[in-house]
Amino acid sequence: MSALAPAATRLTAVQGELDPDALLNCPKKIRRLCDTERFDLPDHGFNSITLQLEHPLPWERLQEALTYLIANYSKQLVRLKGMVYTPGQDEPLLVQGTAGRLYPATRLPERTSDDGIGRLVIITRGEVKGLAEDLMAQLR
Repeated sequence: MSALAPAATRLTAVQGELDPDALLNCPKKIRRLCDTERFDLPDHGFNSITLQLEHPLPWERLQEALTYLIANYSKQLVRLKGMVYTPGQDEPLLVQGTAGRLYPATRLPERTSDDGIGRLVIITRGEVKGLAEDLMAQLR
């Protein structure tokens, strides 16, 4: 991970125990950059793609498509995450993956803010042309 974020602070948790002050010890102030200052920002090298899934999809089809994505874009894929809906279920399904691994999906409790639209966020190293179209083709 140090190659992805060399300036990031690393914290160690032992059996899930972590000093809360270590997480909450933020810099003094975060200032908003003016639009004229934005050109000085370094290129972090990441790109994100957000897909909306208007209709529920069977988990098996989505799992196949995400497994395909992880296998075929493993060098560019950093992370994928999202909440999706499956037919016959009101509770959304939380999906997460990284390069090389799709984690088991988890059912989340239904919330009043749920709109039934699934959303996937895919984070890649650099821009990956055709990735979103390839994933959508796998979902058809």
